[in-house]
Formats: sequence, C-alpha cells, structure tokens
Amino acid sequence: HLQSLREKTHTLHQNINKNLLEAESFIEKRELKNAQKAFTDVRKLLAQLPDKESRQYNNASQRIIKNIKTLEDWKNFAGDEKRAELCTKMKNLISNSPDLQVRADNIKLLQQQWKALGHCHNQALWDEFKAYADEAYAPCQAFFDAQKKIRRFNAAQRTTICEQLEQFLQNQDWATADWKALERLHKAVQDEWKKYSPVAREDHQQLQERFFNSVNMLKDTINNERKRNHD
Repeated sequence: HLQSLREKTHTLHQNINKNLLEAESFIEKRELKNAQKAFTDVRKLLAQLPDKESRQYNNASQRIIKNIKTLEDWKNFAGDEKRAELCTKMKNLISNSPDLQVRADNIKLLQQQWKALGHCHNQALWDEFKAYADEAYAPCQAFFDAQKKIRRFNAAQRTTICEQLEQFLQNQDWATADWKALERLHKAVQDEWKKYSPVAREDHQQLQERFFNSVNMLKDTINNERKRNHD
C-alpha cells in the first residue's frame, strides 16, 4: 500500500512539474487561455498532495499567478484599445453611412468584432459602444419597419391578383373566348405582378407557385388554341 502511495505521489509531482513548465511556456507566448488552463490543472494536482509536500510549489505557483495577472492586464489593455477603435467606428456610422442597409450590416460586423474580443471589464467603454450602436441603428429600425410594411402590402396585392386570376379562369367560357383579349391579359397580369415586389421571404414561394400555376394554365390554353388554328 505504501509503495502504491509513493508511486502515485511520484506521478503527481511529475505532472505538476510538467504543467508548471507548460504554464510558463504559454505565458512567454502570451497565450493567456492556455496558461490559465495549465495552471488550473496544477491546482487540481496540488490538491491531491499533502500540505507538507504541496508547499514546495508555493513560490512557483505565486510566480505564475503574478505573470498570469500581468498577462490578463496586458490583454485587457490591448482589448480596450481595440474596443475604443470600435467605438469610434460605431460613432462614425451615425453620420457617415447614409445607406441604411449598409449601415445595418456594418453595425452587425462591429458587434461581432466586439464580441470576439471576449468579456469587457471596462463598463464605461461598453456603455459607450452600446449607446453609439443604439443611435446608429435607430434609423435602420425605422427603415426596416417601413420595408416590412411595403412587403406586407405587396403580398396582399399579389394575393388579390391570384384570387382574381383563379376566379377568371374558373368562370371563363373557352368556347366563346376572345383570344386576342386573353393574350393581352396574359401580358398585363404579369406586368401587374412585377409591380408588387418585394414580398416577405415566407410569402414569396407560396405566392409564386400559386400565381404561376394560373398564369401558365392561361398561357398553355392560348398556345393550344394557336396550335389548333395552325393545324
């Protein structure tokens, strides 16, 4: 049993030293997350040693803690410089980006870049960035609301076109049809359809299928009559 404990302790010491070296190596390369992970592993291993034996690593642990803190401060400083740049860019969008769709895309891009920097410890900087983002996006929201209203109107008009065309085809007496008028109708209804664009994506496919089912039926019927006359 004692031999087993000695072997376990020896393995713990080996792993602790290995992770301490890794942590120091990551600190030198300024890889903060990897350094933090390696030192977390050290702490877990130290917890398995008796207090008397774990004390020998106190100096090394304190040195790594200090270096990780320095690296964290450096990362935060570098991150805050980058965040300050993003704040300036976001502020510039308020007055220098008249195309609202482009502005909205740029706002989203800046927000993604901010998020990629990780957690922001500077609350004042975050409040500034968010305030500029809200101000820059306000006209975009109004623009998108207006576009949404237009798409709803266009969808309603296209629905009416589908209903009227379906009703016309259903009630048409093809034996006495005015084929010249039907040819004009075929062109006119497509021109009318194109006027009411765009529509919402969720409405587009269903309305397109409904319209072209009817308009193609009209086209095929005209073509069949034309072929019959030709024959």
